[in-house]
Amino acid sequence: MIRKFSVMLALCMSIQAVGSINTTISTFTTPITSAASQSQSLESSVMRVTIDDKFPRVLQYEWLANNAVMYGQEDELNQVVINGTSYTPTVTFSKTGSKASYALSLPTINVTVNIDLEVVENVLNYNVTDITESGTTKVSTFEIPNLNLLSIRSTQTGAAFSGTRMHTNISGSGDTFMNVTGTPAVDSSPNNYLYSILNTNQLAGALWTNAISDYSSDKDNERLRKQTVDKTGYYRTGVWSAPWVYRPEGMSTTEPLPSEKVVITPDVNGDGGVDWQDGAVAFRSIMNIPFGSEKVPDLVVQRIPFNFASQATNPFLKTLDETKRIYLETDGLQQFIELKGYQQEGHDSAHADYGNNIGIRQGGDADINTLVNEGHKYGGYFGVHISATGANPQAKYFSENLVDPNKPGWDWLDLSFDYNKEQMRNEAATGARLSRLRELKDHVPNLDFIYADAWLENGWNGRELAREFKSLGWTTATEYQYVLEDDAVWAHQNVEYDYSSASHKGFNSQIARFIRNHQKDTWIARHPLLGGTELEAFEGWQGRVQYDDMIKKTFATNLPTKYMQHFPILKWTNDTIDFTNHVGVSNATGTRVIKKDGITVLNGASYLLPWSPTTEDKLYHWNAGGGTTTWTLPLSWSGLNTVKLYKLTDQGKQFIQDLSVAGSQVTINALANTPYVIYKGAASATPDVNWGEGTPLKDPGFNSGGLSSWMVTGDTQVASVQRNTRGQYELKIASGESVSVSQQLTGLSPGTYSAYVYVQVDGTRRARIGVKDYGGAEVSNYTDSSFALNEIGGDSKNNTKMQRMRVLFNVPTGQTTAILYLQGEPGTAAITFDDVHLMKVQRAANPTGAYFAEDFEHVDAGWYPFVKGNAGGTTADPRTSLANLHAPYTQKGWNGNPIDHTINGNWSLVSHKENKGLVYRTLPQTLRFAPGTTYTVSFKYESGSTDYAFVVGDGVTTASTTTFHAATSPETFKYAFVASSSGNSWIGLRKKTGNGTDFVMDDLVVSVGGDVSQNPPPDSGLVVDPNQIPQSQMTATATSEELENEANGASNVLDGDPDTIWHTKWDKSDPLPQSITLNLGGTYDVNKIKVLPRQGGGSNGIITAYNVYASTDGVQYTKVSSGTWAMGSEEKTAEFPVTRASFIKLEATAGYNGWASAAEINVYRMIEVPVTGVQLDRPQVSLKEGQTAELVATVLPENATNRNVTWASSDNTVAKVEVKDGKTVVTALKAGAADITVTTVSGNFTTVSHITVQKGDSMQNALTTLSAAGTVTAGGEFPVQLGLSSVTQSVYALDIKLDYDSNVFDFVSARAVKDGVLLVDTVKDTLGKLRFILASLGKAVTGDAGILELKFKAKALTQPATGTIAVTDAALGDAQGAETKAQASTVGVSIATQPPGMPGDVTHDNKISIGDLGIVAANYGKTSSSPDWEQIKQADVTGDGKIDIDDLAFVAKKIME
Repeated sequence: MIRKFSVMLALCMSIQAVGSINTTISTFTTPITSAASQSQSLESSVMRVTIDDKFPRVLQYEWLANNAVMYGQEDELNQVVINGTSYTPTVTFSKTGSKASYALSLPTINVTVNIDLEVVENVLNYNVTDITESGTTKVSTFEIPNLNLLSIRSTQTGAAFSGTRMHTNISGSGDTFMNVTGTPAVDSSPNNYLYSILNTNQLAGALWTNAISDYSSDKDNERLRKQTVDKTGYYRTGVWSAPWVYRPEGMSTTEPLPSEKVVITPDVNGDGGVDWQDGAVAFRSIMNIPFGSEKVPDLVVQRIPFNFASQATNPFLKTLDETKRIYLETDGLQQFIELKGYQQEGHDSAHADYGNNIGIRQGGDADINTLVNEGHKYGGYFGVHISATGANPQAKYFSENLVDPNKPGWDWLDLSFDYNKEQMRNEAATGARLSRLRELKDHVPNLDFIYADAWLENGWNGRELAREFKSLGWTTATEYQYVLEDDAVWAHQNVEYDYSSASHKGFNSQIARFIRNHQKDTWIARHPLLGGTELEAFEGWQGRVQYDDMIKKTFATNLPTKYMQHFPILKWTNDTIDFTNHVGVSNATGTRVIKKDGITVLNGASYLLPWSPTTEDKLYHWNAGGGTTTWTLPLSWSGLNTVKLYKLTDQGKQFIQDLSVAGSQVTINALANTPYVIYKGAASATPDVNWGEGTPLKDPGFNSGGLSSWMVTGDTQVASVQRNTRGQYELKIASGESVSVSQQLTGLSPGTYSAYVYVQVDGTRRARIGVKDYGGAEVSNYTDSSFALNEIGGDSKNNTKMQRMRVLFNVPTGQTTAILYLQGEPGTAAITFDDVHLMKVQRAANPTGAYFAEDFEHVDAGWYPFVKGNAGGTTADPRTSLANLHAPYTQKGWNGNPIDHTINGNWSLVSHKENKGLVYRTLPQTLRFAPGTTYTVSFKYESGSTDYAFVVGDGVTTASTTTFHAATSPETFKYAFVASSSGNSWIGLRKKTGNGTDFVMDDLVVSVGGDVSQNPPPDSGLVVDPNQIPQSQMTATATSEELENEANGASNVLDGDPDTIWHTKWDKSDPLPQSITLNLGGTYDVNKIKVLPRQGGGSNGIITAYNVYASTDGVQYTKVSSGTWAMGSEEKTAEFPVTRASFIKLEATAGYNGWASAAEINVYRMIEVPVTGVQLDRPQVSLKEGQTAELVATVLPENATNRNVTWASSDNTVAKVEVKDGKTVVTALKAGAADITVTTVSGNFTTVSHITVQKGDSMQNALTTLSAAGTVTAGGEFPVQLGLSSVTQSVYALDIKLDYDSNVFDFVSARAVKDGVLLVDTVKDTLGKLRFILASLGKAVTGDAGILELKFKAKALTQPATGTIAVTDAALGDAQGAETKAQASTVGVSIATQPPGMPGDVTHDNKISIGDLGIVAANYGKTSSSPDWEQIKQADVTGDGKIDIDDLAFVAKKIME
């Protein structure tokens, strides 16, 4: 940089010397002299500086080529300030050539300060060369007030000041541009600036200093002083250094001696004029160079591989493979890779253990060094995320002396504690931090940078931290842009534009960016000309997983940005920026265009960029829209006839074609958003990148795109590697016979290994991982289905059902190989495998030989045997992790800890202030429960509250919930249960509230057998509407959300917590209407949403008018509902016709005080309940010609979704059937017989009513009727209705004989049901036969009438059966004593052991349990007239149209049975 500047400066000087630039000389050109002082001159070949020989003061700068001047301090000075006190020194002056030396003696404090002023070309160096302390006074701070080392006057043509203060908001600017000619505003006191430039129309000058404050109160703006003052006849605007800290507080060592520099220049950018930009260009020759900044223009790819909460989702060697994959797809572009979560349990764990606690689950010391050392070969530039502001109690270095126990810090996996002011200083003063950093250097010697997370310290503390990094060879990166401005080259808040604060996104300064654009990625991105480096995470950070989005960001955004960063800026106007090396960018036409040597290299969203920009070895091509474009080749590519075009993929370069060169131009036909590269000749072959390097496996992530490293046996056609929609390669097993994909492991050593793989089964089929030929018996593990969503946001498999499945095997001494296989057994369901991982482990201790034991001492990855549940969803990182013992700090009693965080041994599983919901659960592949087997689960636990509960589940349902009582000392919890017949039983932990409480588990043991009667009492069943779409699978976005002042993001409506809300922006910059959109995580038939307004008393934003829209693709939306809601905090409902949807959008068109807000939103679907059968109330009907009868069909189960039926008669001339006014009516037409058949629309189930039609004059016109449920439950009672039909005479007495199948039924009782009819006698002497004598008192029976209700009980059969109940004889007597017979009748009843829709099974899970009773109780008192009857009528188990005590008693009795 200095060399380039010198060349340009020499060019400018030569131009001026021959008079080719004519400028007006400033008014004041005569050298200043002082009456009280003798002026001296220091001179170089280009500049003369007039100084005072009585005090180290500059009077004037004179440019020799044109005699133009800038000024210093014309006022006499005679004081310095040491430690805040002014002193008048005795000054001794000497001069040698272009250097002047001053010795300032302060005898009152026995301090001497030596200062040199030296002119070198166009630079004045103002250096304190020595501070001698001969007495007790120790110099802490040093200042020369009002030095005005560089100044200009209002009488000078074009006099202007340009300065920068730190400013990070996307609006406004940190820059001040001030015309100081005429009568400028004066400053009553000096102002602070980071950068200051003065200029006239002839000269520009800038000042650099190494000054810094001890403790900054102004974001390090206390670097330079600027002040405009009113002098006699003119106004002076001057700049000088702020005070220097020489001996920081608490330090025994001193800082580098104070130094400042002034650079003077004429028109150095060659634009024919002089302004601040010339001073900025010249400033680069004197400024400090941030360590590692030369790397910045080459770091095109931006990555954050994320490990968190013990999950180790990105082990180091997986990150190495991803580095190689990107290397291939970018043809070697360099990658900035921040390893976020390299310590202990991952991100924010075990600070401040920098080097002695590298995460074992991530791969430990060996693997991180393999990653760094080998990754360098593939363009990796690696750094680690550390905290230097506090420490975590689990850290080995944690102590009460290190941190302040009264200063809580970051609180996620565990409460950390920050340093107080004294401790922060001690970190530097004692060398403790540097010692820990050296430990990291020793463990990982080739790291490239350190990312200081959440560093908030300005002043000397920040400078010292960066200095320590630099001393170990590390570049400095940090989170926030307003700290470490001198040293940091990368800031997270600005490169990840959509992360954290929406408004503070980088250093917002044209001046600073002009100076250092080529050195830093700390600017606000998305600049219309310069662009800006951006990070698009895909390795789990912030839940992001799209590899191809990262590639698109790399080429569409970062490569043009980095191209320009290779060239320092020379000139910047509103629509154009010129760089060195004849590079420029402009959007003067409305489209951004970059040119080099006058040749367009970028035009809008397409480019042909030379790379590297300095050597131009190849050309990258990108065309966002795709299609054909024509480009002129760079000058360095002249003389070529053809060039070679390659498409870039993650498998390497693919040759496309030779391109003809005509008139130095080529025409390229490109796919949209696809990277290409052009070489002059044949490119080098794609290298063998050695997938799986450092592991015993080859290609463990299938990144080769094929199976060349694996052996496929069995049904080989069904196994293939496919690239999914996230850009991840996976092994897919399609429908077919058994197939095995295997590989020999090599390099094994004696001990226990864990081999795990991610697996998902789309349906039911056995997927297996196994190991054999390792020196022991073959071992394997399997899963038959995948029903649990991967809820780990930091996992690239999040929001799929890909979960880990592992197997352990012991390698004996002398054995170094094994065969690992992945297998799909015969079946039609698709199986997916990915990311096989192998690591050395120790088995959990199991001293009693229990069925299962886990002491959490040596878990390989995650929380084995548990996986994350839906608590917090995938948008919120878990708050559960494995916790390491570090007594006393992790234990009960220290600093008020209510419980221990490690119960036994060195590790426990801790849930810290977990989110509400299912925290974790087992899977069949992690802990298998055999169907029908009784198990007893036991473990030690501590919990200072009753906020957590033990859960037993079956597949996607929760079977029981048992709340833990508070235990502040270790207690043993035991629970026995019988595993479900489904094979999908699991156990887990639920957080019932949003309270900030903890739960600790240790020593989990599962044994076979147990007594369920000894279990602690369960909680009441949870009332869950089966039609509600689970919030855990949904995501939310909004057109407006308040994130700056409070976390009121859209995701809050799906967190299950009524105390958190979504709220539109407080500043009302987004006026209503605004909307919130829910991605349902699937496609459903939806018909309703429920919105819970904000709770807790607030009203702002409560929605009072709305529209609801539905969409299947998230693009095209259809309005399905609109309306108004009353003000209030009660839950609101919007119902609409059943609509197929994958997305639901709620648009708030009106809300209280002009905002919109909501606490929770739920979406409801219509669940398809299949039809299982149909019954008729009258299986037999006798009619006389002309008579009619009504038939009633009951579709089973009663809650079947489609209850529609059709009717048909077998002989429409005998009896016809038709539906009238909602009733089904059979009309007898002529004597004969016909069958009336009812058929369900869904499922085509049928049943028949046999119709007998008699002549109209028949004497036998009465008939008996029997009706009963078609299917009843074994062991259950059921009623049978006996009646008369078509009675034309007046009947006063009845003698009815009835037979029933005694092998199937038991008779229980009978009672008369018609008013006035008395059951006189019941004869039941003979099993299977009954006789009833009845009398009608005073009122005759005629027409159709119910007579008796008979109660039978189905025998407790083990197999289904069918029986009949039949009236064999019915004699009727009238008032005159005449007797007639009524026609006999029969009803058939089936007995089922598990009938569909069994009475009392409200949840339809084929069992009657406390959950069913809970739903009945929750809806007690509702009737068929209730507005939500269709949704809750299944709780009416007695079928009488109301939910009352009979229903409760019925279900309770069934539970007891």
